[in-house]
Amino acid sequence: FPGVVAYCMSKSALDQFTRCLALDLAPKKVRVNAVCPGVIVTDIHKRAGLSEGDYAEFLNKCKVTHALGRPGQVDEVAQAIAFLASDAASFITGVTLPVDGGRHAIVDSCQFKSFLGCCAVVLVSEGFESTGRQCSIDTVKEDKGRSHRDRGPLSPGPRAALTGTEGRSHRVCVFPGLGEGASPEAEHSRRYQSHIPSSRLQKLLLASGSALMALYNPYRHDMVAVLGETTGLLAIQKLRDRMQNHPEGFQILQERPRISTSTLDLVSLRELPDGTFGREYVRFLDVNKVTPDSRMPVKFVDDEELAYVIQRYREVHDFMHTLLGMPTNILGEVAVKWFEAMQTGLPMCILGAIFGPLHLSTRNIQVLVTDLIPWAVRCGRTAQCMMNFYYENRWEQNLESLREEIGILPCPTVQS
Repeated sequence: FPGVVAYCMSKSALDQFTRCLALDLAPKKVRVNAVCPGVIVTDIHKRAGLSEGDYAEFLNKCKVTHALGRPGQVDEVAQAIAFLASDAASFITGVTLPVDGGRHAIVDSCQFKSFLGCCAVVLVSEGFESTGRQCSIDTVKEDKGRSHRDRGPLSPGPRAALTGTEGRSHRVCVFPGLGEGASPEAEHSRRYQSHIPSSRLQKLLLASGSALMALYNPYRHDMVAVLGETTGLLAIQKLRDRMQNHPEGFQILQERPRISTSTLDLVSLRELPDGTFGREYVRFLDVNKVTPDSRMPVKFVDDEELAYVIQRYREVHDFMHTLLGMPTNILGEVAVKWFEAMQTGLPMCILGAIFGPLHLSTRNIQVLVTDLIPWAVRCGRTAQCMMNFYYENRWEQNLESLREEIGILPCPTVQS
C-alpha cells in the first residue's frame, strides 16, 4: 500500500455502499464480495466492462436508492460514489491489514503515517471481530491547532495512523487511484487527489505555455489556472501565512470549506432579502450565467495546504466580482485582476491586469485607465485580506456593510 489516505466511513454506511455495488453490478457479472461487505475487487478504470451508459445509470441508482437511517450516511455514500466517478479512481480492492505479518503487513503507526499524502482512499468501517493480531485505523490530530478532520478538497477524508489491537480488525475498501499506465513511483509522489507531480523544468515549460495561451485567450480558464499554480508559490505561501495569523482565516484553513453547487444552497440564497450578500451573489451568478462549479482543481502545487489556499482563492473569485460590483466581461475581469494583484501578489493576477486590456477597445481602455484601475488599486491596497473572510457565514449580512468591513470603496460609475 504505497501511499494511503484514510477516508473514515461508518460501518452501516459502508455496508449500504457495498450493497449498492452488489445489487447493481451483479446483473452485469461484476464480482463483489458479499460475504464480507466492504471488500470489493472491481476494475473501475475500465468501468468493469460496463458501457458508459450502464455505469452512469449505476452511479445514479446508488445516489437515489440507498435509504439510510442515520442522518449523514447518505452524504457518506454519495461522497464515496462521487470519488468513483472521478478520474482519480482506477479500481477498488479491499483487505484486512495485518500489523505483524502477511503480504500487506504494516509495522507501526510511523510507517503508516509515512504513506500519507498520495492519491489513495481507504473506506474504513467501524470494525468487526476477527482472529489474530489485527490493526485499527484511528484519526490523528494535526499540529498548530488544526482539527483532526482533513476537510480539504484535496484529501477525501481524515488522515490516519495505525495501531495494533488484539482480536479485532477493520473492513476497508482501498481506492489506489492509479490511472491506467501510471507508475507506482509517480503515484507515491502524489500529495492529494488531483495532484500531478512535476519537476522544476516541467513547471517552467507549463508556466511558459500557459502564459502565452492565457494572454492569447483570457477565457482559457484552464491555462490561467496552470499559470497560477506554476508561478505563484511564494505569493501563495504569504497568503497562507496571513490566513494562519488571522482568526477567521485560520478557521478557514482548519475547516477547508468548498464552494460549489453541491455545498451551497442556491435556492435558499435566492430567498434572502435584496441587498444581502447571499442574494446579490446568486444574482451575480444568474445575470452573468456563471456557476461556482467552473473552478479548475489544483494540480501542480506540491504542498497540500498551499494547494487548498489557491483552490480557495479560485473559489472566492466570484465573491470578489460581487463585492466589487464587476461583471464577467473583459473590462470587469481586468478590474478584478488589478484588485487581486494588489491583494495576493500572484504573478498570474499581475500579468492578467497588465496584458488583459490588450483585448479591449480604445474607449474601454480609457475607462479602465482613468477610472477602474486607480479605484481597484486603492481598494486592493487598503482593504483587508480577501482570503480572511468566511463568506459562507455572511450570506445574510448586508452587502454594503460587508464592503465597508472589508474596506472596499464605492465603485465609480462607468459605461463600457
